[in-house]
Amino acid sequence: MSIKTGVYLHFKGGLYLVTDAVKHTETGEILVIYHNDKARYARPLTMFQETVEHNGQTVQRFMLIKEVIHHEMSCQKILQTDH
Repeated sequence: MSIKTGVYLHFKGGLYLVTDAVKHTETGEILVIYHNDKARYARPLTMFQETVEHNGQTVQRFMLIKEVIHHEMSCQKILQTDH
C-alpha cells in the first residue's frame, strides 16, 4: 500500500501535509508521516485511509485536496501556489 504526498483535509477540518509512508521496524505496519504547523504525527495507513461516521454521514478520515511531490512548504503556501 502507498499514499500520495500532499495536503489532506481531516474530516474535522484541519489541513495536514503528508510527507511519507514508512514501515514500522517491529511490526512491518505502514505508517503515514504527516504534520501541520503545530506538530508531527504518525498514523497507521489503514486508519489514515478509513472512513468514519461524522454528523450522521460516512466520510473519509483524510481527503487529498492537493498532491505535492516537493513538500518543503507549509499547507497554506502549497495551496496558494500552482505547481
